[in-house]
Amino acid sequence: MSILSAALLIFVLVVVAPAWAAIAPGLYDGVTGQTVTLEQALQTVRPGHVVVVSEQHDVARHHENQLAVLRTLKNLNLKVSVGLEFLSYPNQPWVDRYVRGEIEEADFQQAIRWAGYPFEWYRPLMLFPREAGGQTRALNAPERLTRALGERGLAGLSDEERSWLPPNFQLGNDLYFERFATAVREHGDLQEDVVRNFFAAQSAWDDTMAWQARDFLIANPDQVLVIIVGDFHASYGGGLPDRLRARGVTSVLVISQVNAFGLSDEEIQSLIRPDPRHGMRADFVWLTQEQISDFDIRASSWLDCET
Repeated sequence: MSILSAALLIFVLVVVAPAWAAIAPGLYDGVTGQTVTLEQALQTVRPGHVVVVSEQHDVARHHENQLAVLRTLKNLNLKVSVGLEFLSYPNQPWVDRYVRGEIEEADFQQAIRWAGYPFEWYRPLMLFPREAGGQTRALNAPERLTRALGERGLAGLSDEERSWLPPNFQLGNDLYFERFATAVREHGDLQEDVVRNFFAAQSAWDDTMAWQARDFLIANPDQVLVIIVGDFHASYGGGLPDRLRARGVTSVLVISQVNAFGLSDEEIQSLIRPDPRHGMRADFVWLTQEQISDFDIRASSWLDCET
């Protein structure tokens, strides 16, 4: 190979090759594929904004990363509140008592019927607002509502159950349903009406969290609300980010966490770069490489409310 040819090859690899070619754990800009620091990703966040930080529930590293987001925002002299998917808004009085230290942790877990993932992963997130001038908010729909939707769908709700829906409730959009149906059908050959019932439950989670977040920020405009949520709710729009914007929360930054352990470079690229059909995954994509041993991977958060 001549010196000129070698120089040309180096130019192509370094300058012309897309940023997506560099695949290592870290934080990536969701449009350009450039790596960024957490401080750079959060530099535009201001009071009244929402930061959605997703997780794969069974990846401990994702919860550590979420705590890093909270600490970074605090270091930017922002008041930081935390909203959690795992907590239903009727349980807010229990959340307040737990955060204030008025009840024992075991009693709190029993009161909110905590089950599944290790509580120690979420304890620091729940308690963080005490040191950041914020609040801990239960955002999700009542479990009775999402279970009823999963079993009977919107048409099958009683008048009481229907009253638990957020005002002007809407289902997620068609592309969101398309992704959702593909994900849940990986777990079995489900009939169309069953899938749509599950999607109604999923949409109720999204819209309820958006409604609760909007009302919280109206009452607390000096806060930044960080929402901790499963990745399916957060990625590619259609779910929580769309419902937040539809309800008037226009300043929304989304960090989608993707665990790529055991995947090929091509598979990883498909997860973090914009999708030809569904568009940008998130404003920023946080790639991790963590082996999971204790929990099953959940493709979609409706499974969490059904088990």
